Amino acid sequence: MRKLFLALAILVTAAPMLAEGKSDRDLQWIYRDKLGSGSESPSAAFLSWNYASVILLATCKADEHGGDGKAGNGGITLHYFPDPPTVKIDKDGYYLPAKFPDFSFSRGGTTVRFPATVKKQSVRGDLNVTARLLALLKPGKDDLEIYAAMEMGDPWYVGQAEPLYRLALTCKVP
Repeated sequence: MRKLFLALAILVTAAPMLAEGKSDRDLQWIYRDKLGSGSESPSAAFLSWNYASVILLATCKADEHGGDGKAGNGGITLHYFPDPPTVKIDKDGYYLPAKFPDFSFSRGGTTVRFPATVKKQSVRGDLNVTARLLALLKPGKDDLEIYAAMEMGDPWYVGQAEPLYRLALTCKVP
């Protein structure tokens, strides 16, 4: 029992130090080099404010897009999981409408747009990792905004989004 309390005390004490210098939005991001299964498939995820669900999941492009879902294939697939009450779902579990407005990343007056399509219970967009995209995703003085179909029409304010930038560097063709 003493070990459990000691472990909890260390965790509670260390948590603020781990988050030092990061905004609340930055704390909603996670980056992983591998999946829980152990397969190598880097990903960056933006979680809801209470960390209970994934809002955005970015991975390296998978086989159907000319990549293997691993590092160095030249592209990113962005999956957006809209809140079901704000988006209608048909009887087969597909989001409606079948075509969503394009996604876009925006930071400091620069914007990169890419098409979005519905895939079962997520909205998905694919984009190539280019020098322009890397320059836009690179953390700087302005926070990143991600425009996706949202009830209020506002962008997702996602902080510096360093894990997304790291993923773009990882997915870039060497």
